[in-house]
Amino acid sequence: MPISREHELLKRRFRRNLALGGVLILFVILVFLMTMAKIRQGSLMQAFDHTYRASLAPLDESRARPENDSEQDGTGAGPAGETRR
Repeated sequence: MPISREHELLKRRFRRNLALGGVLILFVILVFLMTMAKIRQGSLMQAFDHTYRASLAPLDESRARPENDSEQDGTGAGPAGETRR
């Protein structure tokens, strides 16, 4: 009886481990490719960083005017608790 003979269970476990390792490698590659795609389009993405951005300001001044008197004099708070400057 040879010493290097493996049991059938060990062979099946090894095949399952190889399959699981392949799936994990494919997942890592997928995440990497998605990250690279997002980095290449980075100039188009804007994160919410709690600061004023002119790119989000309305273009039409008639829509940007406050509707009540407390906001017109600069003492009222806007939706985010900021006052007009």
